[in-house]
Amino acid sequence: MLLPRLVALALLPLLASAAASFQNTAIVRTIELGGSISVVSTTYTAKVTSQESATEYIVGLGKEEESKVGWFDVREKKARGGEGGQLEWRRGRWDERSSSRLYHIILSSPLSTSESITFTTTLHLVAPSYAKPASIAQSEDQYLMFVGDIGVHSPYPTDVERVKFRAPTTTILSHSEVPTEYTRDSTITKSGATLTLGPYYNVPAKTEIGQGFEIHYKYDAPVISLRSLKRAVEVSHWGNNLNVQDDIVLFNSGPTLKGHFSRITHQQAKHYRRPAPQILSDISLNLPPHATDPYYYDIIGNVSTSNFRPSPPPTVASSSTVKRRVPAAAEQGSVLELRPRYPIAGGWNFTFTVGWDAPLGDSLKRLSGGEYLLGVPFLTGMTDVAVDEVEFTVILPEGAKDVSVETPFPLENAPTHFIHTTYLDSLGRPAIKIVKSLCTEKCGEDLVYVKYTLSPLAHWQKTFAVTTVSMGLFGGVMMLKRALGAK
Repeated sequence: MLLPRLVALALLPLLASAAASFQNTAIVRTIELGGSISVVSTTYTAKVTSQESATEYIVGLGKEEESKVGWFDVREKKARGGEGGQLEWRRGRWDERSSSRLYHIILSSPLSTSESITFTTTLHLVAPSYAKPASIAQSEDQYLMFVGDIGVHSPYPTDVERVKFRAPTTTILSHSEVPTEYTRDSTITKSGATLTLGPYYNVPAKTEIGQGFEIHYKYDAPVISLRSLKRAVEVSHWGNNLNVQDDIVLFNSGPTLKGHFSRITHQQAKHYRRPAPQILSDISLNLPPHATDPYYYDIIGNVSTSNFRPSPPPTVASSSTVKRRVPAAAEQGSVLELRPRYPIAGGWNFTFTVGWDAPLGDSLKRLSGGEYLLGVPFLTGMTDVAVDEVEFTVILPEGAKDVSVETPFPLENAPTHFIHTTYLDSLGRPAIKIVKSLCTEKCGEDLVYVKYTLSPLAHWQKTFAVTTVSMGLFGGVMMLKRALGAK
């Protein structure tokens, strides 16, 4: 038995080297510059060059880039007669030779020699830009500096590679020089707010192009991030209600304010519709279609400067004037417009809580055998707002068992199971907590699914507990009165 194992271990390096290899025929990389988030889309066209059947393609991310990834997604383009779609992937080991983290993309079907595939990877980079200058006056323009790698860390050779930067405005103060190696033209082409670098030809495998490339650009919106977001979701079968509450620590990571804040200057700028780009005055949240009873308060108390626009009634008129219900997925969501207690300038924080109720039937599905499936968004995303850390907690009804969770993204740590005890509970409610760092609005597009079992007897557990305690107190009082009366 020992000899076959030794032979298998000796053959592992040979099997790894015999894996199918690719030749990148074309790579186009587009970097959309933003505030706290920049989006990097890279389209690969590659063909198999080895005799082995290819089942996966490897993508490399540099150390600096990989440390800022808040979202990673892969989608296949229309190729080989198919419609394409989302591809699965898994995070691999660190490759010292290319100084990159390897991501393994699982192909939808095996590829033979000389067959090609085209797919696009999308990265959301958290905080790739910083304010420069770091401090400005209230009426001055805001500029950010992006620093990152422009090339692709590919373990395969590349025939042609092109890189594009798209800034939010046409004002670009400066940028680094384009790398001259592997290119026939060392100039950078500028068209409006777009910079085009390259193309680069015959780039060897595991070659780094343009490390630490810088672009200094104008940004006309507040650079907002959430230091933390703690979401608590409480499920009530008795009330047929789902309560969602978010405790948020918001931070303006734009340039700090030079001098004192002037409310007169701020009001004048708003009157002339030229608000200071680095100051946050309002926040908009997209809530579920049937959200009701929203609330909004900070550490001082209730904040009345908010506006809730509920979704329209979930009915439409047919040709026969008979009303029929629109599916919840197709209904227009509610909007909660928040205004902080004070304008938030660069370097300032704002801690607040927001919550709402929603019908449980919109999120819960009953399966067979007393099983239930709950689907809840991981967070309520805000455009171009990064979240440093999300703590997501689901509190289930008392008596729930066999609790399991499925997330649309990989987790750094396994979910935590614990018991949450509140008023009128006897044994406490099962709860599950998920913690994830570096999140973007994409993390809230898909649902987190929680499956659990709740027996019919468990529905009455709280009723039995309350009744028993009430009867015990009532009986105790009567016995005490009789004892005192006997004396």
